[in-house]
Amino acid sequence: VRPEFSSMFYAPWCGHCKSMHPDYEKLGKSLKGMARIIAVNGDAHKELSSQFGIKGFPTIKYYGMGDKAKAKPQDYQGERKFGPMNKMIQSLVKNDNVITVKKVLDVAAQIDKAGKVAILLSNKNSIPPMWAVVAGSAQLSAIKFTFSTDKNADIVKALEVTSFPTIAVVSKNEEGGYAKAVYSGAIEYDGIAKFILSQLNGESAPAAEEGAEGSEDAPKKEAPKKEPSNPKVALPLVPTAFTKHTLEFFCSSKTLKIKGQSPLCVIALNEERNLADVHAKYSNEPVLFFYADESEEVEKLSEALGTPLAANDVLLIRPFKEVAKY
Repeated sequence: VRPEFSSMFYAPWCGHCKSMHPDYEKLGKSLKGMARIIAVNGDAHKELSSQFGIKGFPTIKYYGMGDKAKAKPQDYQGERKFGPMNKMIQSLVKNDNVITVKKVLDVAAQIDKAGKVAILLSNKNSIPPMWAVVAGSAQLSAIKFTFSTDKNADIVKALEVTSFPTIAVVSKNEEGGYAKAVYSGAIEYDGIAKFILSQLNGESAPAAEEGAEGSEDAPKKEAPKKEPSNPKVALPLVPTAFTKHTLEFFCSSKTLKIKGQSPLCVIALNEERNLADVHAKYSNEPVLFFYADESEEVEKLSEALGTPLAANDVLLIRPFKEVAKY
């Protein structure tokens, strides 16, 4: 399961593109981590525009959750305003990987299956899209994701929850009760995913981050800064499936630059490979993450790059430079 993404094809001379730019940029900020929101200069990337059948500007294409290599992008036909676009993207998120629990025995049953569970306790009745997206991460498939509300008093009491929303990783202690590590950071994809991954790896919970919000729907607050002139790409740490077009359009001189800089293209040959260390090392520059774990994909990639590849390799590709292995 992958977070969906939206691509807007625009042209610098297009008046309609300029008028919807603020709404599209707001969409990217609001859905950061949940979805990839991309803006493509159709004039500068004519081959990519042709591949997607772009006949006018602006045109918005989007994918739902799932394997992007097998899916076809859809045309967005709604109003080009933040509200309708945001509602459409969030409606595509599926809750298939989240289990709703109403009693503490339900929590215990899930712990018995996986050893630990990640739980979101909310004062709202519906599962927020952010939680569903985190639950769909392949890197976190070893843990069960659950959701409960403040109305389920026995869960609230057993886990000693006093405020909402609360995100925690819960296990059983030696006395037969419950041990929990509570997430104290901002409500956003990267922070939550890294916290849960750290708990799976037996690490201590990270220190509280400033800017944490009291709502699972709230975006992370940032210090005031100058607004960029073009929409930014919102990239979660979850890699995207490698396709036959990945090298040409995302790992070459044709790649859309971010803040004037060509992004580093990272390709893992094992979908389960934890890329947090790569993300941390190159956190000060734009990075695109992909995975190619099918033998046929790896063979084609090896042939295209002219180098032998091993199952656990992580490739670092920059335009006009030699391919490196991490």
